Amino acid sequence: MKILPNIAQSSIEAQADKIQRMLDINTAEGEQLDICGRIVGYQTRPIGTFYPACQPAPVNDVLFRRMIKAKIFKNNGTATIDEI
Repeated sequence: MKILPNIAQSSIEAQADKIQRMLDINTAEGEQLDICGRIVGYQTRPIGTFYPACQPAPVNDVLFRRMIKAKIFKNNGTATIDEI
């Protein structure tokens, strides 16, 4: 009976660690990055027109990662005179 809390705690910690690694913006790719984007407020991956094709296409992972980080900064900042 005394070991049950330890087993439950290790199981919970393992699952929480998996979620934390899955939602790491610096290492997420593809669908995982899309999930991070939805969490911060992007409904879908933004579409841009880029050289050389100049055709509308979803932004790549590198640019989307930067956009997510900028959105997080915007969501957490109040842009007051004191903060700036």
